[in-house]
Amino acid sequence: MKVLIAATDRDFLKSYKKLFTLEGFEVSTAFDGLQVMAWLKEKKYNLVILDQGLPRVGADRLAGLIRETKIPLLMLLGEENNTSPEVGRNNGEESLCHPFFPEELFEKVRGLLEAREEEGKEAE
Repeated sequence: MKVLIAATDRDFLKSYKKLFTLEGFEVSTAFDGLQVMAWLKEKKYNLVILDQGLPRVGADRLAGLIRETKIPLLMLLGEENNTSPEVGRNNGEESLCHPFFPEELFEKVRGLLEAREEEGKEAE
């Protein structure tokens, strides 16, 4: 499973890259919107985790690009801005507000991946 994690906090990226790698994921990281766009062109991902506060390309634009690819999306929201338009489980999307525990993140990730797997079975 390939996951792209995008956030401005490099310590967060380093920590979560390690955690996801230990869980068996192949992980790419990005710290701004242009890097996200480059990774999306280069590789196919099973999941994207996108922090709402990325510089250079806005999260709404990036979320739109991710929606077009039908990749499950987990949007990370700041405490002060805990709403994100159009993020909903029925679209293969979820959101999670900072601060959160790793278990909460992995619970959302598992839910998104299981939902995607179910969709694939139904399409067969």
